Amino acid sequence: MRSRCLKLGQRLGRRGLIGVAIGVAILGGAVMLFWGSNRPNFAKSFSAIGTVSSTTSETLFIEGAKNSDGSESATYAFSLSSKPKVETNTYASSTLAQIRLGDRVIVQGTSLSGKVTILRIIIFPSVADK
Repeated sequence: MRSRCLKLGQRLGRRGLIGVAIGVAILGGAVMLFWGSNRPNFAKSFSAIGTVSSTTSETLFIEGAKNSDGSESATYAFSLSSKPKVETNTYASSTLAQIRLGDRVIVQGTSLSGKVTILRIIIFPSVADK
């Protein structure tokens, strides 16, 4: 009786390649059927650059913003509940209290199902602050 297993150095024939392709397709279909509409959502990177129009201890408002999703001239209200890291444009450590009206900022974080979680804010001080 001949063994049907490939030995080192042997090639798959046309039938073997077709069999492997069908197996992969069936496995892929089974995975999609198993996950269905409950497949996991993965957070994607988000960033926006704009001018600070207002700030409170809980929220940062920026206007005239451009974001990584391609939107321009948007106004955002970002929750600061995630306690983001704050830095200046020279990467020196800073605080939320040092953000002033008119400062240009880059807000970086993640976006999942429309909810943005801020991880980092980079401050570009306005000309009046220099």
